[in-house]
Amino acid sequence: MDCAIDPVTNKSVTADIASSTGYYICSYCRKRVGLRSGPLRKNYFAHWRGVSSSACAYFMSGSMSHGIHDKVQLPPTRHIDLRLLIKKGQNAGVWSLELVLPPCRACHAYLKLDVGGRVQKLDMRGMGSGFRVMAEPTTNDYKILSFEGRPDPSFVAGVERTCAGLPARGAAAFTAIGRGTESGFPRAQALNRCETYALLWSAPVTPEFPEDLLVDKLKPRQGWNLALITVPEAPSDACISWLEAFTQLNVMPAAPTITTIWPFLSRNVSINTVEYIEADAVILAAHRMPGGTHGSGPTLQAVNQRDRIAATAPDRSPALFTLIRDGSDAFRIGKSDHSDIDRFYSKSTSLGRSFQHPTVDLVFINECGERLITSLHRRQSQSYVMATRVRELHFDYLTMPRGATGRMEVVSPSGQKEYRRLMSSDMSTDHAPQACLLPPAMNSLLKQYLTDPQFQLYLDFGGLGRLAIGASQPLANASLLTLGRSLRLRLKSFLSQLHIGGRTVLTGNDQALVSALCASVPRPELLPHYRQLVADVSACGFDIRYSGDGVSR
Repeated sequence: MDCAIDPVTNKSVTADIASSTGYYICSYCRKRVGLRSGPLRKNYFAHWRGVSSSACAYFMSGSMSHGIHDKVQLPPTRHIDLRLLIKKGQNAGVWSLELVLPPCRACHAYLKLDVGGRVQKLDMRGMGSGFRVMAEPTTNDYKILSFEGRPDPSFVAGVERTCAGLPARGAAAFTAIGRGTESGFPRAQALNRCETYALLWSAPVTPEFPEDLLVDKLKPRQGWNLALITVPEAPSDACISWLEAFTQLNVMPAAPTITTIWPFLSRNVSINTVEYIEADAVILAAHRMPGGTHGSGPTLQAVNQRDRIAATAPDRSPALFTLIRDGSDAFRIGKSDHSDIDRFYSKSTSLGRSFQHPTVDLVFINECGERLITSLHRRQSQSYVMATRVRELHFDYLTMPRGATGRMEVVSPSGQKEYRRLMSSDMSTDHAPQACLLPPAMNSLLKQYLTDPQFQLYLDFGGLGRLAIGASQPLANASLLTLGRSLRLRLKSFLSQLHIGGRTVLTGNDQALVSALCASVPRPELLPHYRQLVADVSACGFDIRYSGDGVSR
């Protein structure tokens, strides 16, 4: 692999600038990797022997072994990964399944994937960093059915075509161990004591859980049941037998762990990365960690960009450690020869503050050069767009939360419709560092349609807001309809109360007035007048339909 993660800075490092003595982890499975270099080929990273598996997209058998057999080994087989997603917040407890496909090189091809009784067609041009697709719970295997076009040969030859479905009897177990930077929980290979797992099953419908298991049942879906269970540190023999029979997995001894005692305000960004609020000291507890030879507790190391220190605790488990921060905002805590339990700590400035609801924002510039920002879900966004169309404002750019998607629908003056999918880039802006800009080409296209009064524009970002803007001139295929003098005056008065339209619209033809009405979202106290106007305008022959908060022509 060409890149790896520096766990202290949590940033990607390329192999050509990495240090041979540095500590790096895989960006996919978060396991330790080492730097390989030589005179006959460029530098690259490879997993340390025994610390990863073929579940990682970048795993190569024989990693970090320097024998001649490395040169003749066949490429490894990569797998499709089935993951369980459980929502938090308002929809807490709602769960779904997802298939994660390995990455491939860009190619002009499609693949057809059976995702549980339905076939999904995927464009392989968008699989440079892998691909995730929702799946249905089923006992049948998930399969790659076929390829179209010219697919990446290494993907076709090196990726297993099938992914095992769910068991017909008993439960599939999912765990956060090995989660890394990926969302969702992968299937467990064993059950460790003192850890929590999600069990998914269809039969028997009501299993008899042992009394020493901590069970939290979630809502069933499509005949499938889900429960979170915590394996105790010392389960009874009956509990172990039941778990092994129900999941077909072995119950293993409790794994060593490191937990944060202080500061209280901290969060696990991933399975081995912790963000904590500003604090002079960090108190840690090491559980079930191998200790010294004379009854002493374990020895942990703390490593940052400059220093490496170690300390031994007097107690076995839990063993408490206090780390005094001396200007270091990021550091690693771990034990030699146990890289799987390392923890990476970084100070966070966002913890302790109220997290704002994510928004899609439109940014405009007025005549004085001042920046005006409005969220898409606010009625003010329509006023700003109408002012842009009469050259009272200048549209600059749109920002959206990372990972959000939207849809743009445009109707040209000739009546031709165009649809575009809006996705964020990796570029952020100073007014909202947590949000991302559109790709430059897409932002330019949006600016063209949004500022030209001849185009009808509809933006839809789901729960993040919608915007409908009508054309200020009649479309080529529209009938020449007119409003009566009385209705025209009433419509102008109504638009003036909403402070939208601008001088050009209010002095324009009847088509422009109706377009402005279609784009308006009135205040609650104006709704009765609004509905009567819509009815009277429709009676004149204009085709008006209700659409969300407003109407559309």
